[in-house]
Amino acid sequence: MFKFKDVREAEKAEAVVSIIINVALWVIRLIAGILLNSIALITDAWHGLSDALTSLGVLIFSKIASKPPDKEHPFGHGRAADLGSFLIGIMLFIIGFYFLYDGIQGLMTEREIVYSYLGLSLIVTVITIFIKIFNYLYAQKLGKDYNSNLCKTDALHHKLDALVTAVVVVGLSMYYFFNIPKMDSILTIFVSSLIIYEGGETVYGIANILMDKNFEDISEEIKSILKEFKDIEKISDIRVRSIGSYYYVELNISLKKDMKLSRAHEISDKVEDELKKRIPQILEVHIHEEPL
Repeated sequence: MFKFKDVREAEKAEAVVSIIINVALWVIRLIAGILLNSIALITDAWHGLSDALTSLGVLIFSKIASKPPDKEHPFGHGRAADLGSFLIGIMLFIIGFYFLYDGIQGLMTEREIVYSYLGLSLIVTVITIFIKIFNYLYAQKLGKDYNSNLCKTDALHHKLDALVTAVVVVGLSMYYFFNIPKMDSILTIFVSSLIIYEGGETVYGIANILMDKNFEDISEEIKSILKEFKDIEKISDIRVRSIGSYYYVELNISLKKDMKLSRAHEISDKVEDELKKRIPQILEVHIHEEPL
């Protein structure tokens, strides 16, 4: 299940499924929100549309990232996928602040919910939650299986969308049963704050990748593999950076000073082959041998 020939095919499949689902849910939730006169539900609907736009971004940037290396881009175009995730985070930030302002404005004005459509709206939102949970699990699995930051970012959005919709369900129910004034505006502020948090978390995480933050977990895994080679006397430096869905590794190893050059190259080749075999996401390994 969920088998594709490469990461870009997986990203394309996830994006198409997500776009279809999110556009359909956006239309349904927007209509329900307008009928109910609920800004919280309308905010939730637009957040759902942002998921569709996110998935569209996945489709576009994944296509760019799939281009092979060329003279001007010897390391390939994998950074396009990370850039896409970064821009998606910025977009969520803007949407969140827009609706945060709307929620604060709502606290200062009177807004009545149309009770006759409350039951229909609750049914719509509950169904939405289950669909978004499926969306999240699908994207999360593809992101994990294919090491795709785009799919992982999309999965995060689906997860938050399900959480946001659940909050709206609880809030509308409380409004109905306890008639709490300004509940819709309070919900709008809460939902928009979650969207802002999601955008900030995405931007922060991708910014670290774009600035070549070292991946400590991968470094530790590489170190444990290197320790299996008896000819390696010392491991002095391991650097791992991500470009798209793949890792580029640079490492320094110390060998016996009287070792022949041909033997040293043979060990380096074996190390490279073993690392790529054990960690399939590693695309290139640059090894510097030093005499001990």
